[in-house]
Amino acid sequence: MQHYILKLHDIGDNLGIVSMDEPNLVLMVEAVRQALNDHQTHDSRLTDLEARETDEGWHFDVWTNIGYCYEIKADRAAHYDMDESNDADTICSSWHITDVQSRDEDLTDDQARDILHAVDHKHDANEGINWEVIDVHIANFRREEEAGDVLP
Repeated sequence: MQHYILKLHDIGDNLGIVSMDEPNLVLMVEAVRQALNDHQTHDSRLTDLEARETDEGWHFDVWTNIGYCYEIKADRAAHYDMDESNDADTICSSWHITDVQSRDEDLTDDQARDILHAVDHKHDANEGINWEVIDVHIANFRREEEAGDVLP
C-alpha cells in the first residue's frame, strides 16, 4: 500500500492522506479534488488541474472558477500505517462511515463518507472528534440538504 501526504505547497496546510495499492493518477486527482473542496472556506469549484509526477510523488496546479490557484504536493510517505503501527509512542483513533450511519441510518455510504471527511477536516483540534461532533456535522449536512446545497 502506498501512502501520499497531500499538502498545500506554499503554506504547508495538510489536506490529508491518500492511500492506494498502486499509483493511480485518476484516483489521486479525485483525492486532490475532494481534499481541496473540504479545505476551502469559500464557495468555488475546481475548473482546471495540471498534474505531473515527481520523484517524491505528484505535483498539482489547481485553478478554481473564482481565480484561485493552488499548488498541491502529494509526496509519498515513508511510513504511514495507522492500523499496524508498532510505535509505542503513538496513538490513533479511527472512525468509519458505519459510525456516522449509526447516528443517522438514512445516510448512504457516500453521504456518510462526505460527512466523515468534513469531520476530519473541520473539527476543532481542542475538542477532537467525538459523537457530538459527528452529530453536529450530520445536522449541518441535513440542513444543507434541505436548502438544496447538497447533491442527491
